[in-house]
Amino acid sequence: MQRIEEGLSLEAALPLFDLHGTDAVEVFDTQGQVIGVLTRTDIEKAQCEAALGQLVGECIRYRVTGIKPPVEAESVDAFGFDQEPMRSLLDALHDGVYITDANGITVTINKAYERITGISRAEVVGFHMADLVKAGFISKSASLEVIRERRPITLAQTIHNSRKIVVTGTPMFSADGSIAYVVTSVRDITELLLAKHAQEQLEQIQRIREAYKVPEVMALSAPGVITSQQTEPCFALASRVAKTTAKILIHGETGTGKTMLARYIHQQSDRADGPFMELNCTAFSEGLLEAELFGYTAGAFTGASPRGKQGLLDVAHGGTLFLDEIGDLPLA
Repeated sequence: MQRIEEGLSLEAALPLFDLHGTDAVEVFDTQGQVIGVLTRTDIEKAQCEAALGQLVGECIRYRVTGIKPPVEAESVDAFGFDQEPMRSLLDALHDGVYITDANGITVTINKAYERITGISRAEVVGFHMADLVKAGFISKSASLEVIRERRPITLAQTIHNSRKIVVTGTPMFSADGSIAYVVTSVRDITELLLAKHAQEQLEQIQRIREAYKVPEVMALSAPGVITSQQTEPCFALASRVAKTTAKILIHGETGTGKTMLARYIHQQSDRADGPFMELNCTAFSEGLLEAELFGYTAGAFTGASPRGKQGLLDVAHGGTLFLDEIGDLPLA
C-alpha cells in the first residue's frame, strides 16, 4: 500500500490515488509511524464540503475522534480577547473565564481556567464546544445552552479529570441584537467548599474565644490599683515566669484571684497578643472535658454538633489556656 505524510493537504493527495491506481493509502506521522488509512471516499467527501485544504493528518484524526480541526483563532476573535491589554486583564482574574463566539467556537480561555480544569488553551481554542463535549473535556456546554436560550445559564459541569465546577455563561449581544460572544465564568466547587469550611472554622474559633473570654487585668501602675508588700513578690515572680515557656501552677484558696493572676501572666508574656482561654475543670464530666480540650468530629457522640468542634488546645494556640480547678481532674 502506498504511504503519504500527514502534513500533505487532501488536494495534494488527490492525484496520488489515480497515479497509483489505488483506493486507499497509509498515512504516517513525522516519526514514521502509521496513524491511519486515507481512502478515496475521504477525498470525495472533502470535495463536497470544499475542504480539500485540510491536512491529511487532520482528516484521519477527525474520523477517529469525531473532532473537527480547529478554526484559526484570529478568525473568531474580532473583539481582541486574546490581545493586550484584554489578555492580561483576563489572566488577572481569580475565576476561570471561557469565551466562545456565536457559533460555539472557542475563542480563548484565561490562566485561571487552565489552573482549575487542567485544560490548556492549545487543547480547546478554535474547537467547537460540541466536539469538546464529545471528546470528554467537559460533560456539557453552558455556551451552547446560552446560544440556544439567549439568556444567562448556570450549571454544574464535570470536567475530564472528574472535578466538579460551577459555570455561568452570559451572552454578549451585538448592536443588532444578535449574540456576538458567550463569556462563561468558572468556579471550582472544591475550592468553594474549602473556603466555606475555612470561614466556618474561623467563626467557630471566634465564638469559642468569646465564650471563654476573661476580662482584662488592670496594670499594676494604673490609678486605683493598690499593691501590698505581701503581693509584690508574687507579681514579680509572675513577671519573671511569664517570659518563659514553662507550665505554671498557681496555688490559692477559692476567691483569691488565681484567674486574674493567670491573666496577668498572660499579659506579661510574649503571647499577650494571642487568646487567653479559661476552662473550669469541675464544670464538665471526664468525657465532655476531653471533648472540650481536644475537640471532636461530627457525630462523635450523642448531642455532638453536626459540624464537629475544635478543642480549646487548638483555639488557644499562640496564647494561654488556664485550667481552673485542675486539681479536681480525675487521674484516669
